[in-house]
Amino acid sequence: MPDDMDSIAVHIGNVNFHGVSAMNQDELLSGRPHGGCAICVNSLLKCGDFNTDFTRTNSQHVISLGLFMHECNLKNCSLNAPHVDFTYLNDATGARSVIDHFLISENLIPNVVHFSSLHDGDNLSDHCHIKLQLSLPMMRLHDDPSPQPSETTKKRSRPRATEDNIRNYKNTLRQLLSLIPVPYAALQDDRDSQAHRQAVHEYHDNIVNACIRAAEATIPHTKRRGRAGWKRHAEPQKKNAILWNRIWKESGSPNTGIIHSIRKKTRAEYRRASRWVVWNEEKLKADKMTDTLHSRDFWTEIQWMQRKHTSTTTEMDGERGEDAIRELFAGKYEELYNSVPYDREEMGDILTTLNSRVNEQCKQGKCYDDHKVSVGDVHKAIRSLKHSKSDANNLLSSDHFKNACKDRLKGREYEYGMV
Repeated sequence: MPDDMDSIAVHIGNVNFHGVSAMNQDELLSGRPHGGCAICVNSLLKCGDFNTDFTRTNSQHVISLGLFMHECNLKNCSLNAPHVDFTYLNDATGARSVIDHFLISENLIPNVVHFSSLHDGDNLSDHCHIKLQLSLPMMRLHDDPSPQPSETTKKRSRPRATEDNIRNYKNTLRQLLSLIPVPYAALQDDRDSQAHRQAVHEYHDNIVNACIRAAEATIPHTKRRGRAGWKRHAEPQKKNAILWNRIWKESGSPNTGIIHSIRKKTRAEYRRASRWVVWNEEKLKADKMTDTLHSRDFWTEIQWMQRKHTSTTTEMDGERGEDAIRELFAGKYEELYNSVPYDREEMGDILTTLNSRVNEQCKQGKCYDDHKVSVGDVHKAIRSLKHSKSDANNLLSSDHFKNACKDRLKGREYEYGMV
């Protein structure tokens, strides 16, 4: 859940997510046994646990929150909402209240379609979900031509791949490559034509897509890392709490009796266990490192402990959006690499000589083969690649080529070299 909230803040401007959770990050389970959260969308929308019930008109919390709403021109969606009966249930007394709210700008009030509280699901928290639906006109600024991976597409994990996985990858890739025809336009000796360049690009994309498809079918994908010690120290209590929460709901959600007492006890045990896991996370990580000291997972544990999770910025030096920031970096690097001092007259002589040789030899079919890229050169370059290296396309890495079927890929390299 925290990762999904962070992705909202990354891909939508002026959105901030604040909070902490002890939930196992492998599962999107409702409820937060430890910590809280709040979402802020610029000055238009704020939601979260305000710990304020507006029916208590004399409460200092109500007065303070009311002044804050007045200063920020915000309205509370919870007021006069027929589908919000309660958002908090006190286990000890059975008292119900509305203390979780959506505060939105006055300009958005006419756009509210539906607002309600949700009481279904395996919610182990005292708080219930609140749902706000708005109808907002949106304008598409531009179409992104780059293909977007589907939700089911995940990055492949080389460390988790066995010898059988690698063997199946080679066989699958061999079959997919055999189905790719060599475009006729790419073989024509007219490298300045648009048709030739387009055919080469399509041929390249087909080979890359074959590698990605073969890996998706045969290589295990990466897993989101769970919290250390969660399965051992908190998972049993969680399952037991979910079981009795369901029994309690099926029994009509009683406020007294043996079922209510057992549900209350199991929820308390789960919360204590989850908090203990959070507070002892570093110790549990150290214990796990000790268990894997003599295995290849030791350095993996070190890397995960040193990782820093940071959100991607959406603005840099006045530029907004991925494309603008990418162009900014490209310009900076071009300026950096071209800042090395050199003799302009000497460089001009070299450029003149090279242009002369290209016009008099290469374009006349009289050039030598020493400056052509051979299949052997490609193989040598692939062998020198490091494992698990990729660019912005996380679906394609150096492992796709290092583990490829050499016989079939070699033929494709030869054909591509002719291109």
